[in-house]
Amino acid sequence: MSKLKQYIWILLLRLSYVLSVVFGSVMPKILYWFLSRLIHYRKRVIDDNLLNAGIANLENVVSIRNAYYKQLANYVVESVYGLYAPFAKLEQKIRFINIGLLESFLADGRNVIIVASHFGNWEWAVPMLAKVSKYPVVGVYKPISDKALDAVMLERRSRFGLIMASMGEVVRHIKTSKVATAYVLIADQSPAQADPACMADFFGIPTYFVSGPQKLSKRFDMVVLNQTIKPVSDGYEVVFTALNAADLPEVYAQSLESDIRAQPAYWLWSHKRWKLNTAQKSL
Repeated sequence: MSKLKQYIWILLLRLSYVLSVVFGSVMPKILYWFLSRLIHYRKRVIDDNLLNAGIANLENVVSIRNAYYKQLANYVVESVYGLYAPFAKLEQKIRFINIGLLESFLADGRNVIIVASHFGNWEWAVPMLAKVSKYPVVGVYKPISDKALDAVMLERRSRFGLIMASMGEVVRHIKTSKVATAYVLIADQSPAQADPACMADFFGIPTYFVSGPQKLSKRFDMVVLNQTIKPVSDGYEVVFTALNAADLPEVYAQSLESDIRAQPAYWLWSHKRWKLNTAQKSL
């Protein structure tokens, strides 16, 4: 790994943080213009997702897409800000409403898997949970292809005590950990392979989900909690809900769909959520 490249990323991220502090609300507006007007970031993917999910129709797809671009711009600026902002500042922006539910299971010695989503500011929620919880928190992540950036992001995301582990490292961590631990996994990403056992109805579309939550909860008798990040006027509220592991991924898909329908701009419409469905049709 190139140390020089690592230093360049650190410099760029620190500069972006300074800009987010100095210019405040101006930065998301500039980024919104860049995404929506200059480069039309993943316009076709966003429109296809909105139309296929029935969230938009041909008459309102542009307005909903623009609302999403505005929120995506906010996410980018907030995420960079969160990499360096003091805990006291972030604590004012994100609140954990019922962390007692999570900690009650951990206090009983039960490992917990938290199924999170690309809804609300997930980049703030996971590191902050590690800071406010009395128990260890592991963020399950997919390594970034750029190893220099990956190293920088791992260091920044773990600054509040979050333990980072790739999916391939989670089983070993569960086996060797001597204390009950919460494992957070973003569960709405499209899996690498289609598994009919991990399919659920999502916006009326048979959709493949990652198999990690089902496999881990069954193998290690783990409690499953759903994490919902609710956007509020002054930031975000994080709410945990217990799920029946035997009903995954259906109950998770239903909960996420309900959140998205209530506030559609807050989900990550620019990722290819149904790409496996398309691939299967082309076979």
